[in-house]
Amino acid sequence: MKLAISLPLLLAGMFVPAHSPEISAEAKQYLDQALDLIQKNSIRQKTDWASLRKHAYDQAADAKSPADTYPAIRDALTALGDHHSRLFSAAEFKTLSAGRLTNPGMECVGDIVVRVMPKGPAESAGLKAGMQIVSLNGQPYDPEKTPIRRMKEPFRLEAREGDQPTKSYTVTPAEHLAVRPPSGRLIDGRYGYLDVPTFAGTEPEQLAYAQRIQDLIRSFDIKGLRGWIVDLRLNGGGNMWPMIAGLGPLYPAGDLGAFVDAAGQIDKWTYREGKCYQGRVLLASTPHPYVLTHPGLPIAVLIDQVTASSGEATAISFRGLANATSLGQPTFGVPTGNAPLPLSDGAVLNLCEVIDADRTGKTYDTKIPPDLIVETNWIHFNHPDDLAIQAAIRWIKTRKKA
Repeated sequence: MKLAISLPLLLAGMFVPAHSPEISAEAKQYLDQALDLIQKNSIRQKTDWASLRKHAYDQAADAKSPADTYPAIRDALTALGDHHSRLFSAAEFKTLSAGRLTNPGMECVGDIVVRVMPKGPAESAGLKAGMQIVSLNGQPYDPEKTPIRRMKEPFRLEAREGDQPTKSYTVTPAEHLAVRPPSGRLIDGRYGYLDVPTFAGTEPEQLAYAQRIQDLIRSFDIKGLRGWIVDLRLNGGGNMWPMIAGLGPLYPAGDLGAFVDAAGQIDKWTYREGKCYQGRVLLASTPHPYVLTHPGLPIAVLIDQVTASSGEATAISFRGLANATSLGQPTFGVPTGNAPLPLSDGAVLNLCEVIDADRTGKTYDTKIPPDLIVETNWIHFNHPDDLAIQAAIRWIKTRKKA
């Protein structure tokens, strides 16, 4: 509130209070829009909205532009406690939608380099999967405090490969295509292994991603096959629909799971004939869909603490199948669905609006425990000595065709 002070009083040398911060009309209108969208659509409808709004207005008290309110909006999203909602600036959302993010091109679990993006910054620096990180920028490496995936500026790693001496590597993160294609192999001629990674990308890339999975399934669907291993251990989410469409031949046609909103409304996701739907809306497809020649084989789904969001939804799509089980560690814990809500300056609220449910109707809103607990020895990830893959093969051997 502005104070009207008369000239005589000023001349008399009386103390004049400092000007109180005041949010601009533009910033207030923008913050109102964001908070209204959050309150209307959030899955967390039991939130104390009055308290959340008061804190947001207090934090944005001197905001002059929409961008000045971003910290208050981000704090409001954190206060919801869904661990999934985020605010992206217009530029961030554009690069995210294109699947091109500034990153070091490597995936780590703890201090182990688990995967390296082909032709990415880490590979160019000389890093390889299976290496152990010793230090970051001259300090002992603490993956909880400074995870490698969040590095945006050039950094220096000390790492070693097996018993080899520690070496120094300088990595310069770059904005590049973050899509790593699905891969797989036929293990011992009897077990079809599918590595299903995180996906974010354009529509043509969606088609290629989904078709790649189906092509792998087609090549592994041979006489004498004993079962399937679907590896979601490092699948941190992104766009679930090409994942579901690609894995479609392994599912029975029909409903695979559902989204449930705060009012209890159910919206199912479905696969049939190479196409994946949410309700009646087609969201992903494969140009050349495949139908299994040997259906009903056991399916072992590998999950871990990195499996998140769309990765968790993909795992849920196998829940309730008589011929499927999950092995590994509890997932990251955001088996929920977000919707992009645009704001007036092009920023986007990626708001958590639903929780996931499996084909039996069971809902999930926290970490998903595996049916069988198995440790992963990350230094041997996706190698013959990978303990989780070995456990999956042992489980498949105990099963009969459904």
